[in-house]
Amino acid sequence: MSALTARNVHLTDQVLAVLADSGPLPISTRQVTKAAGLEGAYHEAEIWRVLDRLARRGEAERIVLPDMCCRYWRIAEPAAVTT
Repeated sequence: MSALTARNVHLTDQVLAVLADSGPLPISTRQVTKAAGLEGAYHEAEIWRVLDRLARRGEAERIVLPDMCCRYWRIAEPAAVTT
């Protein structure tokens, strides 16, 4: 896994802002890329890595639909706290 460079931190902040703006509605990887102001396969792969890292940290939720190649994302709901 690559180190968190200043660019990665900036991309992570952009992605989190895009996901927050979409609210509870899922958004595709391509839509996240375009909303972040980036285009092209290289940038889409970069955004995918950021989204995957966020999903592993529990900050984003990956949604996979059957028979679909596209992945959808949204901000992960906070875990319920039981007392």
